[in-house]
Amino acid sequence: GAMESAGKQIDDEELRSAIFEAASDVIVVLDEGGLVKFANPALLQVFGYAPAEMVGETIEKLQPEALRAAHAHGFSRYIRSSVKSMDWRRVHTTGLHRNGTEFPLDISFTEVTVGKLRFFAAFLRDVSPWQKAQQESQRSKKLLDATQSLACIGGWEEDTANGNRVYWTEQMYRMLDLQPDGFTPDAGSALQFVAPEFRTLMKVALDKETSEGVPHDLELVMVTARGRRFWVHSKSSLVMEGNV
Repeated sequence: GAMESAGKQIDDEELRSAIFEAASDVIVVLDEGGLVKFANPALLQVFGYAPAEMVGETIEKLQPEALRAAHAHGFSRYIRSSVKSMDWRRVHTTGLHRNGTEFPLDISFTEVTVGKLRFFAAFLRDVSPWQKAQQESQRSKKLLDATQSLACIGGWEEDTANGNRVYWTEQMYRMLDLQPDGFTPDAGSALQFVAPEFRTLMKVALDKETSEGVPHDLELVMVTARGRRFWVHSKSSLVMEGNV
């Protein structure tokens, strides 16, 4: 039993070590004086420092000069009073690579007590890939809106998996003589701008989409908020995600 228990303990230690070594986020352990005790290999990829190079240094070395004093002051105040100056669960800040490049950084802290000694684990994540993806998504949306404007194509999207949230393109608002900041579309908004003589046809098609998953392809007349009538070719497509 004892040997089995000891073996299990060794396995647990190996597992913890493997996770620490393989983590993509940077993990830095500080002593009560704010000096680095050790760090995981991700430090080299994210900041350009080998873990051994940071031992005995302060974590402020990983921040731009302008931010170092505030961090050092906040840490020393916490050591004296145990009063946190900010939420330790996630702090948005700026990281500094060894080559001088600055990048957006998320950092969180946790305190660990071993015997009578206090240690602090800092978890640092480079969020520049996420920010880049967000910027590319915004650029794609702007390009889509611009393309639809040039082609006089309006469109809307209804997300039935998330509370029937509705998104209209900018051209959709323009076609219907509406202002985006003055009109919030819902699931039935497009139908209300269909000319009365075509409304039943459109409603049947939309209901069939919802109940049977059959997209529609219709030609009909729409009426703008100012009463202007025009012909449109309305065509839909369905996007399924997972089991939805």
